[in-house]
Amino acid sequence: MITNQVDPQFLIELLSEESSAPAIAATLLVLGSSDRTLFSESLREQLADVALKHFQNHPDPEVHSASEWVLNQFGEHPTVSPSTPEELENKRFGWYVTTFGDTMVIPNEQAVFSDTSDETPENADDEKLRWSFAICTKEVTVEQFMKFRSNFRYNDIVSPLPKCPINEINHDTAMAYCNWLTVQDGMTEEDCCYEVTAKGRHKPFHDFFERKGYRLPLEQEWEIGARAGTSTPFSFGATNELLNRYAWYLENSEQHAHPVGSLFPNQNGLFDVSGNISEWCQSSLVSVTPSVSFDDSAQVSSRGGAYRSSTALSQPFGPLQATTKYELSDRHGQIFTGFRIAKTISFAK
Repeated sequence: MITNQVDPQFLIELLSEESSAPAIAATLLVLGSSDRTLFSESLREQLADVALKHFQNHPDPEVHSASEWVLNQFGEHPTVSPSTPEELENKRFGWYVTTFGDTMVIPNEQAVFSDTSDETPENADDEKLRWSFAICTKEVTVEQFMKFRSNFRYNDIVSPLPKCPINEINHDTAMAYCNWLTVQDGMTEEDCCYEVTAKGRHKPFHDFFERKGYRLPLEQEWEIGARAGTSTPFSFGATNELLNRYAWYLENSEQHAHPVGSLFPNQNGLFDVSGNISEWCQSSLVSVTPSVSFDDSAQVSSRGGAYRSSTALSQPFGPLQATTKYELSDRHGQIFTGFRIAKTISFAK
């Protein structure tokens, strides 16, 4: 992405005329990456005004997240009012804001990728999810998680700031947080997706997908969100040329995580799906009828790699590629494991 010889005035005017969502998002990202000395006070105000309008009103998730990112680059931190139940009732694509201020995205492309190769499976069009889901644009932060467990011991060298992703999270604690957040968001315990076993562990209810509460994304859902309709190792392509723009990893992280949403979003509006912190997923789905069934093996997967990952497929911190899973032999928290939340929007029985 060339940003050293742009004409901000021309690009800002283009934003007001352009109707293509990918073009709007790309233009916003170029402007946000440009030399600040190119912007007069008047141009900064024009860009902020246009970006704010897109942030608040444009239905496309990538445009929404790109607008947020640009505004953040210029020191602006806008908010959007939470969506009402009426607004969400028939929503099948786009973004919305929760009562606690996070942005959730309902991906447009919800085909299931049945393997983890670099190519789209030939039968992908025949393998559609029987439900629609939403996934958070950002990983759960230290600031958010500490409202759940104020005495939780995480590694503050890895995540030195409140907006950095929480780390040292094990799989069970991530599920417990989802139940807590469900109730905090005004739902009831009957809406929670996880039951507590006699041993005090969490596991999905048999009607997991029919419940309205928050949960971990399935591996299939995470991959849909991360790949954003592409069949390449990264949503932005097959090469590493733009990796510094999208991922905190071994080459640019300085050995620690960074505030979520600091780099470019992907085409689904999701930040940090490569690098920063590796994200726990629910086990792979086996079936949903007559009740939910998971591959409940001893190994569970985290996806997306972390701040010490590289592009090598075999490494202790997980691969960065959206097409590659990373299985952990246990469910204990690690300095590189965190998570993002998801939820079911509608379910077809």
